[in-house]
Amino acid sequence: RAGEHGRGFAVVSDEVRKLAEESANAAKEIASLIQEIEKESHNAVQAIHANTTAVNKGMETMKQVTSAFSRIVEDIENVTAMIEDISATSEQITAGSQQIGASVEQMKEIAEESAANSQEVAALTEEQNASMEEIASAAEKLSQLAENLHEEVCKFRV
Repeated sequence: RAGEHGRGFAVVSDEVRKLAEESANAAKEIASLIQEIEKESHNAVQAIHANTTAVNKGMETMKQVTSAFSRIVEDIENVTAMIEDISATSEQITAGSQQIGASVEQMKEIAEESAANSQEVAALTEEQNASMEEIASAAEKLSQLAENLHEEVCKFRV
């Protein structure tokens, strides 16, 4: 009954309805995007916490490696002191051998004594060499572990 004006109103109300539906759909999409952003933010926070934990574990491992290296250095210093003692003992034996050279009989006894001491020194030297090789091997293994640890720690940098 409204005629032409009624048709115009129907067109306008139809357009308003379409805009309302589009607005509702856009609001749903925005809400979905907000939920996705919240989910991703939560995941990022969890990843940061996990990385922080991994970094802390890496730091603790580095402290342990540093402590191990300190003990190795200390052991090497002890071995060096032992080698110096053995060297000093060797020098004393040599000096004693030269002083006793005046008497043939004394020379014979000193020679036998020196031979026995030389064998002990040789045995000790072999033991020291074996110890040094073990220490060197351990140091190399620790070095490899440190490199592996460093590579692993580098993976967790934020």
